[in-house]
Amino acid sequence: TRKTTTSSLAKIILITPLALISAVPVFAGSASSPNLNSATKKACLSTALSVRKVSLQTALDNRKVALNTAVAARKLAISQSESLTGSVKKAAVKAAWSDFSSTRKAIMDTYRASRKTAANAYTAAKKACKNT
Repeated sequence: TRKTTTSSLAKIILITPLALISAVPVFAGSASSPNLNSATKKACLSTALSVRKVSLQTALDNRKVALNTAVAARKLAISQSESLTGSVKKAAVKAAWSDFSSTRKAIMDTYRASRKTAANAYTAAKKACKNT
């Protein structure tokens, strides 16, 4: 029985500090601390998401305006070429389409760059939110 008592006592002595150590985090933080941190992170992420949405909407609006302007310029150039004849008319129409194509490519490149910038800014903000 002495051996049993010693081993039982040893188990109690070993288990008690472990139980206290595992209970410390429960008592160390208050109930509002995790919620406050969670609320702060949610607010931070909400702001980052809002900024991303505004950036993407601005990029879309800019693309739309630029494309409408390019289409109007092409339409004007083609309508002005109607008064021409032969190879001169063909060259003018070809130039109008070529200008439109290069302008459209530049517009789309700018749009893609804007989207990428917005995505990178959102990713950086999201990482910053994790640290708050």
